[in-house]
Amino acid sequence: MGLNRFYKHLIYAFVLTFILLLPDLVYAFWQENYLLFSGKTLKEVIGIFILSGLILSISSKKIEFALISFFIILSFIELLHYSFFHGLLIHYEIMFLFTQFSEVKDSLNSILDYVYLPLVITCMQFILTYILVFVIKKREYIHIKYIEFLIVAILVFVPISAYKRHNISSMMPNNHSISIINMYNSISLFIGKEIPKYITKHKDIKHFKQYDIYDNNLTNLPQNIIVVMGESLGYKYMHLFYPDTNVEDTPYLDKLKQDNNFIYMKGYSGGVDTLTSVPTFFLLKREPENISLLGQNKTNLLALAKKHNYKVSYITTQKLNIMATYTSSADIIKGLKGKDKLLIDALNGIDFSKKNFIIIHQRNSHSPYEDSTPKEFYKYDFKDKDYHTFMLNSYYNSVLYTDYILHQIIDKVKSLDNSVVFVTSDHSEMLGSSDENGRYGHAYLSKEVAKVPILIYANHIDNGLKQQYKKQKCFNHYTLGKLIANTLGYNINNQNDNGQYFINGTSIDGSNGFISYTQEECIALNKK
Repeated sequence: MGLNRFYKHLIYAFVLTFILLLPDLVYAFWQENYLLFSGKTLKEVIGIFILSGLILSISSKKIEFALISFFIILSFIELLHYSFFHGLLIHYEIMFLFTQFSEVKDSLNSILDYVYLPLVITCMQFILTYILVFVIKKREYIHIKYIEFLIVAILVFVPISAYKRHNISSMMPNNHSISIINMYNSISLFIGKEIPKYITKHKDIKHFKQYDIYDNNLTNLPQNIIVVMGESLGYKYMHLFYPDTNVEDTPYLDKLKQDNNFIYMKGYSGGVDTLTSVPTFFLLKREPENISLLGQNKTNLLALAKKHNYKVSYITTQKLNIMATYTSSADIIKGLKGKDKLLIDALNGIDFSKKNFIIIHQRNSHSPYEDSTPKEFYKYDFKDKDYHTFMLNSYYNSVLYTDYILHQIIDKVKSLDNSVVFVTSDHSEMLGSSDENGRYGHAYLSKEVAKVPILIYANHIDNGLKQQYKKQKCFNHYTLGKLIANTLGYNINNQNDNGQYFINGTSIDGSNGFISYTQEECIALNKK
């Protein structure tokens, strides 16, 4: 009899799991790239199954129904946000309810056209839950005394964990996670990170003027636009920029110097770590504290490309959660595990007869440098060397491998008519030099960590566009992003832009500090 009760309880838990996952199943079928199934997804499904079993062990039907309703509402909010903004809700946006309520209210007036599907799914969930809890499931089946307190304790633990975490990347919403997990993580980060900031030092939330976006009416937009986002690649350690050094780690790029289609410049990144710099770049975010841009796709380069009928591909050997919130406009999302040669294989599989906007996001040159570099590129000996030589030479080898990767990508552009590739990196890397104060690595708020290369190769594109690239004197992530937007057919008018630029610290909302510099300082990087 007891075993029979246990089996029935498992069946009920399975049914409740299906009810809770119903929104994700519908949206995974309806919206391409909404949910990318992986081992992480499977673990979360198992977790929801266990949670369902625990909830159904509560002796009070009302508490049972209330807890299930809480999780259903989490999914509803996530789906509503995704339907309207085409992106997963991040914790910064929750603050807008308190700091920019009038703007949120205006947005809600136009949200009705997007609410129907999430509302229908949610109503179905409530009906099925009511039938399960109050009609089908009898109380003589398994229930555990005080189990509701354990469930509440687990829920309380997550915001506490968020408060104590320095690295929150694992809690950021991503395409591998189900809506309940994504939404509760965002709420936990809001409670654990944003509320303490607001109470202690961010009582006055800054407001910024709008970014206005206009079609520039270009009639001959490039057929293929490729953006390569490197990893930890600094121009200070590239032979291309310092030909007098005896470390020849950019042989292919060196040969391009005489090619009129090739532009190479020194620039600054928008941040000193990947999680800050990459979204900052692709959202054209100039002001570190301007978090309003994070909750909309208005300035998102992927969304802008999609609006002008480009097929959008995001291909990375990094973790997908770095850009997961901002890739909802992508037609193709590929998270590859392995060395960066996989990026070239994926690039070669793209149909170039269509208009393409392609993002290639590298992993190479992230420490430990030798791990991402194939052994055939171990040109500079680093094994059994002192620490400085080990770090420096293994890094040079990684740059040599990046030169090879860029060789393949630029050769692809050379074979395509009316195409262009833009290359930069998320940030640079310190390798113990005196101007780096003997430091190594990145994520340290310094201009040295932000010194990145900016390369452009344009093959048979509109001459007016090419002249714009060559006339640009100040190169940084923000100005490069605007050039890419221009190439996509848009002019960006940022009403906040006064010729001052920023390097953000390790928090995308600017709360961990940032450095400002003038346009003149930016131009000075490339003075001979």
